[in-house]
Amino acid sequence: MGHTCKFEEFSDYLRAEVTGNWSTDKVAKETKEFWIQAANHCNRINKYRVLAVIDVPGTLPVMAAYDIASDPEGLGFTRAVKVAVVYTHEERYESNRFTEDVAVNRGWAVKIFNEEREAKLWLLDV
Repeated sequence: MGHTCKFEEFSDYLRAEVTGNWSTDKVAKETKEFWIQAANHCNRINKYRVLAVIDVPGTLPVMAAYDIASDPEGLGFTRAVKVAVVYTHEERYESNRFTEDVAVNRGWAVKIFNEEREAKLWLLDV
């Protein structure tokens, strides 16, 4: 069990990746911690395009998804951010479609993908 987070800085975006497993009983907390780390990294390096690759199986409870997606500012993000999220596991991708809807309905530039290439194209499209 356990997970690792890795952040790579590119000239025009930040790539944030989490791999491994989140604890079943702590998935909401660990997901939120990942996004806080990503926001802190963005703010520290002044890059506001994020390619997040989530290589973690399982699902996110609906209320946890809602809490995270409805308040990105509470995680440390500014309205300048644009986030492409890649879910490598189908069940996590499907369970987070709601998350995208919530964030977009609140005016955030967020889109989920199941392929990194497509996500990067959308993210870097000005």
